[in-house]
Amino acid sequence: MAGQLLLAEKEQFLKDLIISAKPLVVGFSGGVDSALLVQVAVDAIGNENVLAVTANSASLPRSEFKLCRELAHIKKWNWLEVQTHETDNPEYVKNDTNRCAHCKTSLFDALEPIATATNSKVALGIHLDDLYDYRPGQLVAKRRGGIFPLLDAGFNKKDIRDLAKKLDLPVWSKPAMACLASRIPTGTKVTIGRLKKVEMAEDVLNILEFEDFRVRYRGEVAQLELSFKDFQKLSGNKDTLFAIKSEFRKIGFVKVTVDISKFR
Repeated sequence: MAGQLLLAEKEQFLKDLIISAKPLVVGFSGGVDSALLVQVAVDAIGNENVLAVTANSASLPRSEFKLCRELAHIKKWNWLEVQTHETDNPEYVKNDTNRCAHCKTSLFDALEPIATATNSKVALGIHLDDLYDYRPGQLVAKRRGGIFPLLDAGFNKKDIRDLAKKLDLPVWSKPAMACLASRIPTGTKVTIGRLKKVEMAEDVLNILEFEDFRVRYRGEVAQLELSFKDFQKLSGNKDTLFAIKSEFRKIGFVKVTVDISKFR
């Protein structure tokens, strides 16, 4: 009961923050964090004061873009697709430790004109657990005037999932999905072709009903990082392993390795 009361208090605090900041343009990526932010904002200030915007780029899997569009339709949110062009930026392509900063710059270049036209603030689904990682994009978002209501209301990932479940958001248990560029090692150029190879490889695993995984690009080698549950699904299943290797060869990977220890 105490935990429920605490979550209810956080929810109300979140609504109060949103009310004080309205209207909002919310960066909506299809994950549970941004989906919850959109839903609570709609509940707090009305659909007419919230615009969910999805940045459509080569680093967003088509399956995630489709999910954004479908969830917005189901929930009757105001939704807009914008194109971002981070892969046109040589600083992004070279893929150093500041890649995420260049990505956020591209995002805000797309969102700011929309926010200005509607006299809105740009809100992102950053939360407490995000503070434990090195995320230079957060600094860019803050400098560009972005606000982080989930963070300011004290939400961590568990709070977000619990409230999303309570509000009947179908993505409440959805695994975290970092952008496709995160699959490419730092220092290896991010190209549209490489992003597409990773996306196609992960589509294969989705079709085979794996649930929580990453496909890391290692040139001609695809490194699978699997949750323990997915590793058990693969272990000893020669037919599934053969299917993966066969499909990956069609994509352009000549070798497949599996590493359960690195998955997070």
